[in-house]
Parts: sequence; C-alpha cells; structure tokens
Amino acid sequence: MRFHSRLYLQIYRAFLAVVVVSILVAMVAAHAIWEDEQRLPPQVAAAAELLVRDLPRGEQLPSALAARAAELSAELTLWGAGAERLASTEPLHRAPRLSGASVQPFRRGPLTGVHVRLRDGRWLTLSLPHQHIRGRGMPFLLVGLLLCTTMALATFPIARRITRRLERLRSAVERFGRGEWKSRVPVQGRDEIAELARAFNLAAERIDGLIEQHKRVLASASHELRAPLARLRMALELLLDAQQVLPPDRRARLLGDCESDIAELDALVGDVLLAARLERPEAPRHFERVDLGALVAREAERAGATLQAEPLHGQGDERMLRRMLHNLLDNASKHGGGTRIEIVLGRSAAGALIAISDDGPGVAEAERERIFEPFYRPQGHREGQDGGVGLGLSLVRQIAEHHGGTARCTARPGGGSRFEVELPGFA
Repeated sequence: MRFHSRLYLQIYRAFLAVVVVSILVAMVAAHAIWEDEQRLPPQVAAAAELLVRDLPRGEQLPSALAARAAELSAELTLWGAGAERLASTEPLHRAPRLSGASVQPFRRGPLTGVHVRLRDGRWLTLSLPHQHIRGRGMPFLLVGLLLCTTMALATFPIARRITRRLERLRSAVERFGRGEWKSRVPVQGRDEIAELARAFNLAAERIDGLIEQHKRVLASASHELRAPLARLRMALELLLDAQQVLPPDRRARLLGDCESDIAELDALVGDVLLAARLERPEAPRHFERVDLGALVAREAERAGATLQAEPLHGQGDERMLRRMLHNLLDNASKHGGGTRIEIVLGRSAAGALIAISDDGPGVAEAERERIFEPFYRPQGHREGQDGGVGLGLSLVRQIAEHHGGTARCTARPGGGSRFEVELPGFA
C-alpha cells in the first residue's frame, strides 16, 4: 500500500470515529428530547377526568367509550380499580400497574400513549398510533447523512494537502539518502509539517557542509602527504642506487631530509587525527585542574614572547591547551613577519581571555574567518614555505570550542594581528 493511502486510512479512521461519536451524541440528545416529550404534565389527569365524567355505566359504557374514541381519533380503554377491563376500543391493551404513578406513559408496538388513574380508582388508557412520531426521525437521518457527506468532502482536500506535503518530504529524504546532498524541501505553512521540513533542510545543510568540508580536508591532506612522500622516494632512490657513490656529506644531508620528511608526515597525520577526533560531537573530555597562568608563562618563555598574565585556574585538558598555545605562537612567529610577540592573559565576562599579538602585516578582514578553515592559507603565503600545512589555526578553534570557548582574529591597533581565545570556567 502506498504511503499516502496509509495516511488517508488513518485520517478517515479518525474522521469515522468523530462521526460515530457525533451520531451517538445526537442519538443520546434525541433520546433525551424524546423522553422529555414523554413527561406528561399534571393536566393530563384532569383531561382524563373530563373524558369519563359523562360516560354512562353498565351496558351502554362500551358504545359511549367508542364514540369518545372516534371523536378523539384515538384508542380508549377503561379499567376497574382491580385492573379488570371495563370497556375498550383496542383489545391489545394490557392492564396498567396499579402500584405505579398516577400518570404512566407507555410505548408498545405501534401504539404510544398514557395510563391515567382516575379519582374513583379506575384507570383510563389513551393511545395513539405513533408511526407519525417515527416519521419525524427521517429528517434527522437525512440531516445526519448530509452532515457526514459534507464532512467527508471537506476533509478530502485537507487530507490530500497534508499527504502531498508529506510525500514531498519523503521524496526529499529518499533522494538525500541516495546521495543527492543538495535535496531540499519547500517549507509551506506554519504547522508541524512545515517545522519538520524546516528541520530537515537545516540538517541537510549542515550535513552537506560537513561532507563538503571533509572532501576538502581529504583532498588537501592527500596533497600535503604527496609532497613529503615524493621527497622521501627520491632520497631513498638516491641512497639505494648501487651504481652511484654519494659523498658522505651528501648522504648525511639526504638522511637528514628523510628524517625531516618523516617528522612532517608524522605531525600531519597527528594533526589530521586530532582534528577528526575534535569534530565528533561526542568527543571525550579528559579535564583536570589546570594552572593556566603557569602554562601560558612556559609557552611564552619558549617562544621568546613578552607576557602579561594573571593567575587563573580552571578545568581543562592541559595537553590540548598547550597545543593550542603552541600553534598560536608558532603562527605569530612564522606569519607575523615582525619581531615582537605579546601575550596577555586576563579575565573576561565568561572566564579567561588569551590575546596573542604580533606587529606583522596582519590578516585581511575578508580572510579573518577563513584562516581557521583546515588547510587554508592566506594569499601571499606560498605552499610549503614555512613548513606548515594549514591545520594550526583550525586546531586552535577546535580546541577552544572543545573547552566551550571561542577563537577569533582581529586587527592589532598600530598594525599586525591579534588572536583572542576565550575560555569559560577559569578564574
């Protein structure tokens, strides 16, 4: 069975339940109205007294009662105090309950009427054919049928509109599952289906962006791996060439180049693995108490940078924080182009603020966000001129976000760049 057919079935099941409940409520209401109609007023007893007041007794009673019944176009039966039948125009009547109420409505077969106890102890039964009363139910049934038909006709376009939008959503999900990452759903209306379509589009945008980013990372990593591997291959071919005798200094230089290329490959693989681990939403956190002031002081001394720091402590991954500081200082040393690096560690509204500034040429405003992308190099930086592969600043932002913080690049007053990392939870 097709998707929309199943949904139609569910909608019409709900519709049928509503109709059935409505009919039951209408029947209960009609029954209550009917019962209310059966509640006869006290004047009925007085009317019964008037009917029998001038009736003769004895043998003339049946003919007189029949004449009264003909005048009223009704059936009359007169009962004695002991429930014996005195006279009747309808032989099918049964005696009333003498212990019951003085006015007893009844409905039996094709007749409906009332038993009335007279003042002298006798009972009078007045009955009418109630076919005309049953006939009053026909308009009610017709109105109910018309109501059901109208509701069905009104429900169909609404159900079709809902199922059409769900079919479009299902089709988009199926296309997305087949690898069509650009598949999106038009958002129509403001109901839950529109919210579902909007949520799908947001998720698809994010997944599409992650896939594109992973493709770029994979292509860039493959390109970065190719260069040191090619150098290693050429050096090994020269070293293993039995027909070529290399001077000792040349051999030593080639071995040193191989060692540098292997170290570069090892660093690149480590950076790629660390970046991949930090990209996972469920990346584990191994936090411990960290003396951030001492950590910044050690890294500043290693890089020869000037330092202004406050003593701050908090929970974090010391190894990752050291890696973050190392990458920032290494970036300032290689790309700053200046001679002075300043580090300021202070407090912010959220926690700790680390600011690293250089007096180099700075970063163009259009590239201040892109430099945090994996393997991105700003214009003017040739590939391999500094030994980097473009993952340093990307890891800085990932490590900061792993700690719940942020990383950004701004312009330094007076020229140069200023990298700021804000880490919450340090005080």
